[in-house]
Amino acid sequence: MRIAKSAGATTELFARAPDDSRDDSGGLHMSKLALLAAAIIMTLSAMGAATPGNAQNLPWCSKFKGMTNCMYATRQQCRASVSGRHGTCVQNHRSM
Repeated sequence: MRIAKSAGATTELFARAPDDSRDDSGGLHMSKLALLAAAIIMTLSAMGAATPGNAQNLPWCSKFKGMTNCMYATRQQCRASVSGRHGTCVQNHRSM
């Protein structure tokens, strides 16, 4: 945007920085677009790997305040989780 002054000179109010994300045709660089797509796909696939349904079928369950959580691979993990909270550990009969 330019504003004309009385002496005929112009002053640049807003200098436009060169836009590095565009090529000569005005579109996005394909490499940046591919990198963004890969990052989104990796994030979504990592989120799907740890679903709560998979965690509920491990061999040991903790019982605490009426809730049962079967998310422990060993009895020691379960006991460490309920330690000091007056919970108990039981085997998950559904995982056997």
